[in-house]
Amino acid sequence: MGFVFSIGSDKDGSYAAVESCTDPGRICAIPRMAEGVMVRRIASHALAGNGDIRELFLPDTIREIGSFAFYNCRNLESISFGSADAVIADGIVGFCRHLSRIEVTFWEERFTFLRDLLGQTDRDLTVRLNLPDGQKAELFFPEYTEGMDEDTHARAFHPWCDGSGIAFRECVRRDGIDFAAYDQLLERAAADGWEKACRISIARLMHPVSLKDEAAERCRSSLLENGTAFLNLLTQEDQTVQVQYLLEQRLVSAEAAGEAALAAAERKKTELVSLLMAYARPEKKDGPDDGFDLDELL
Repeated sequence: MGFVFSIGSDKDGSYAAVESCTDPGRICAIPRMAEGVMVRRIASHALAGNGDIRELFLPDTIREIGSFAFYNCRNLESISFGSADAVIADGIVGFCRHLSRIEVTFWEERFTFLRDLLGQTDRDLTVRLNLPDGQKAELFFPEYTEGMDEDTHARAFHPWCDGSGIAFRECVRRDGIDFAAYDQLLERAAADGWEKACRISIARLMHPVSLKDEAAERCRSSLLENGTAFLNLLTQEDQTVQVQYLLEQRLVSAEAAGEAALAAAERKKTELVSLLMAYARPEKKDGPDDGFDLDELL
């Protein structure tokens, strides 16, 4: 992949630092070892401005990420952090406009890394968490916009914020995640639009860490209310696992599944078509089959 490393040393011994990469490719995986020592640092601006990387994987050895390390990686869609023990500088994901998913593995109950990282992006972000106790959680953090309005008469500036994203981010504290506070914000997310509420709801239901019954019911209600529109969106995004969950939990109608199957068939998504048609047209024990044949759809 063309990584350029430097070798340094500190109180923990020798380490390698990623300085740059000349040919990272679409999927870029930083190695754990280089020149016989662990890769523990990523230098400032190491991958900044790269337009090739779509997926980035960091090993569990990384302990420091320099400022603007991934700045303006304009096609970067996801980052997997092998450890949340790293210290991150400012702007590491600034102007990564397509970044929509991150995964973080926690070895201890310390969440400073995640809190700092969430503070660096104001865009919609799905976060998968591998927690110290072995549980896996998934949280969706909505976008937000903030700015200042000038009051010339009072000679003052008034800050404003549009969207619920900051409130959701504040549920991540340095010593843990307040899942109860996060779940209480679902109604605020719904005010931003049904899509936000549905993404939050399905993530919590599929990975119900510390999810109370009352909060789970609110999530189910959100999906039932907007099931058809959300199913169509997930079908367009080829989100097979989430589509399967909606069907298994009977959160959409058979008619909606049939319409989504037709849309998936137009794009030759065989697996999705099969799932949706099995739900829309369950096998009949008696009588003629008046449904569509899978081969006819494709």
